[in-house]
Amino acid sequence: MSDLRLAYFSPLPSARSGIADFSRELLPFLSEKADISLFAADPAEVDHVLSSRFPTLPITAYPDLRFHFDFPIYHMGNSLHHEAHYVTSRRFPGVLVLHDFHLHDFVGTLTVGRDDFLGYMREVSYEIGPAGLNQLRDMKLAAGGVEIPAAARDYHRRLEAIPLNKRLIDLSLGVICHSQHVQKQVVAINENRPVTTIPLMVGTYQAQSLRRRLPWPQDALIFATIGFLTPEKCLDQALAAFATLRRDYPQARYLVVGQILGAVDLPGLIAQHQLQDVVQHVGFAPDLETFVNWIATADVLVNLRNPTVGETSAAVLRAFAASRPVIVYDHGWYHEIPTKVCWQVPVGDQEALQKAMQSLADSPSLRQHMGHQALTFIQAHHHPQHIAKMYISFITELRNQLSA
Repeated sequence: MSDLRLAYFSPLPSARSGIADFSRELLPFLSEKADISLFAADPAEVDHVLSSRFPTLPITAYPDLRFHFDFPIYHMGNSLHHEAHYVTSRRFPGVLVLHDFHLHDFVGTLTVGRDDFLGYMREVSYEIGPAGLNQLRDMKLAAGGVEIPAAARDYHRRLEAIPLNKRLIDLSLGVICHSQHVQKQVVAINENRPVTTIPLMVGTYQAQSLRRRLPWPQDALIFATIGFLTPEKCLDQALAAFATLRRDYPQARYLVVGQILGAVDLPGLIAQHQLQDVVQHVGFAPDLETFVNWIATADVLVNLRNPTVGETSAAVLRAFAASRPVIVYDHGWYHEIPTKVCWQVPVGDQEALQKAMQSLADSPSLRQHMGHQALTFIQAHHHPQHIAKMYISFITELRNQLSA
């Protein structure tokens, strides 16, 4: 066994989190090269398969145990599943795995979302400097009903573009990103921080189509959107393009898999485009196996995202692993995917989206070819053993640098 000892902080199953699923897949391969202990807000909620294989401790125990480890590893994303990890990482910095570049929604919820406006002010001013404090003060006044200048109201709209990740990056001992797109932004924030790009690991499964569960003909051409359903997933644009497609493909159907979060009116969209009999929402997939099986049910995945928060989409990568063609918007990490692997359309270009869906509907051979290219891409760049080796290499090099 390696002499590398790691304290591992991440959402873990049974949490409803893609990063929890990622950790479940990565940990067995990572443990071949390191001694790993898991830290969780509530160890009793961690999936028993993991907790029986790895020491699983409460996060509150880490301060007294921290000298037993070479590094803590913090997996950070833009959701409240990371709250306890975020608090701990600010006290005891380690290796930061940045799953989402933008953490504004997360930090905002922890601060101003809990009536801690001063805490929010501290984070924003740390990111952009003292000049922003006057605008934040004006925002606070506006919230209390005081009339403020139009310039301050415009500043309120620009706030969401601030990633609120600088403090974590500055505190970290090293940063792991999943794309060159994010790595370049990390370097721009702190050029002295060791940083590397390691592709998001994706396991391969013998997925089984769940088409038999759907009230559709066996020859239905199934388009699908998979994953948490937020306004950023642009389901309105996907369904609008699908409604046009159906004029030529009456056998086409649309599958929606995932929990609805935020202001997504799926029934309203279905009614607007008169798709009541051809769109099926199956809700949240209770486990990763079911999630992958729903992916395998589709002929084409339409997984759009705008704006991007610097994420690497596990849903898209899992579709690649299932040999499925995928349509995405061409920005952020998605722009780094080779064009032969998926179909990239300009952000918000409805005509281009319609053309992509039409072309894939027209050609079973194109769907098969693109799916084959996608699987080959996954096998070459996202294999679990390859990814685990890259993690260990970066962490070991970081340890050597710090101990030199």
